[in-house]
Amino acid sequence: MKTINMPRLFPICGFVSSRLRAVIVWASILLLNSSLVVAEAEKNAVAPPMPNQGAYMLQVLLGLLFVIGLVFALAWILKRVGQGTLVASQQMKVVAALPMGTRERIALVEVGGQHLLLGITPTQINTLHVFDEPVDLEAAGQSSTSEFSVKLKEILSRGSVKS
Repeated sequence: MKTINMPRLFPICGFVSSRLRAVIVWASILLLNSSLVVAEAEKNAVAPPMPNQGAYMLQVLLGLLFVIGLVFALAWILKRVGQGTLVASQQMKVVAALPMGTRERIALVEVGGQHLLLGITPTQINTLHVFDEPVDLEAAGQSSTSEFSVKLKEILSRGSVKS
């Protein structure tokens, strides 16, 4: 039998002590053994059962309908309560508002039986006029329907649009 000269085949082995070589051999055996155990465990692992797709879709659909219903219910409540406030004030009420620009508007506000005309901008609110008597909007010419809706009804009743 022929003997193998280790330092000639693996030059680094000549510089490594025998104890360190034994540690390296044992570490590589343990590493190989642990990878074989993990591979065996993966092979024997049972996949979790697939959920019923129909039941899952029904659950998602019902949750979505619940959230949409909740949004509509909250919108209805806020509309009933009045203009975005949760507590309706009986001493102060916006009677009418007219937009003057993208962020500016004029508002007629009733406070304690007196009407105030306010100019509202993003940075300030100015009193434009204080009325001595409350303004009657019906007598002032403001109808409950807008001018656009009246014109639209006229055009639709005629059946055709004039150019």
